[in-house]
Amino acid sequence: MGLRYLALGAISAVLLSLAHGTWTGLSAEERFPAHPVHLIVPAPAGGSLDIGIRIIEPRLSAFLGAPIVIVNRSGASGAVAMAAVASAPADGYTLAATSTSTLTVISLTQNLPYGLGSFIPIGNYAVDAGMIVVRSDAPWKTLDELVEHARQFPGKLTYGSYGIGSLSTLNMEAIKVTSGIDVLNVPYPGAPQAILAVVGKQVDIGATPYSAAASFLQAGALRALMTSADARLPTWPDVPTLSEKGVRHAKLKLMLGLYAPAGTPAPVVAALERALQEAAADPQVSASLGKASMFIQYEDSQGLRRLLESEYADVMELGREMGLMKDVRDKK
Repeated sequence: MGLRYLALGAISAVLLSLAHGTWTGLSAEERFPAHPVHLIVPAPAGGSLDIGIRIIEPRLSAFLGAPIVIVNRSGASGAVAMAAVASAPADGYTLAATSTSTLTVISLTQNLPYGLGSFIPIGNYAVDAGMIVVRSDAPWKTLDELVEHARQFPGKLTYGSYGIGSLSTLNMEAIKVTSGIDVLNVPYPGAPQAILAVVGKQVDIGATPYSAAASFLQAGALRALMTSADARLPTWPDVPTLSEKGVRHAKLKLMLGLYAPAGTPAPVVAALERALQEAAADPQVSASLGKASMFIQYEDSQGLRRLLESEYADVMELGREMGLMKDVRDKK
């Protein structure tokens, strides 16, 4: 009788441990996540990366079954945060909530301590198109008029971006390379600050994500001259794309996703990928992103890896034309 009760007690203990995911017979990956996951955002609060991840975070947390802690860590156009994630334990508990540009674009202007091989792509969940904007009272109503003015007055115009080596900078630099114009870049800590600099007449032009400019465009304070979207935006059908204007490397935009440090176990990556896919499929997430002037666009791990390679090739080609080359594709 005593042996029987002991056996039943042992079984009950095992079942209880399984229910709480603490049985020592389970590996760390099989118990994942057993405690909060930290998402490092390489940008200040209020920008696309911050807004996007805060929209999807509640559903992501629900599907993971664990709390999520969002940490904003700006600096060096995202390099500070990305370096921290690259060197974090490869256990799935510290991830980068970032865009492809922090792995591609900034490699042109910085000697980075990380490269594409330093991360495992989890997946993308949204996209934010780039825009070139001016004040509504500016004399240029089209990109062609702006380019013509810049040709007549080389070096006289300024544009605000959210950091040297950011995607916003590269979109404007692509226009400069294609058009042969000279416009001075004035970097700011983030897209909101760059937009306010345009509105406040501190700079002439803004190179920014659409989400940062949307409310000012709707209020009539700013005028959009172009977008880097694949097609004209439904909300702004009169604004041409850079591709339409013949600008090379014209489809660079913020692709928002999650990345884990290289070496993260495959079961952990799979759990994160499943949770991100489920969260991105939630209609409420899509609606909230739309209100924030971003668009749902899910890519799984393999799809994101292909996007990274394609964007990297585009960026390197533009970098050669600009005389900026720091190829970090094989850096670990």
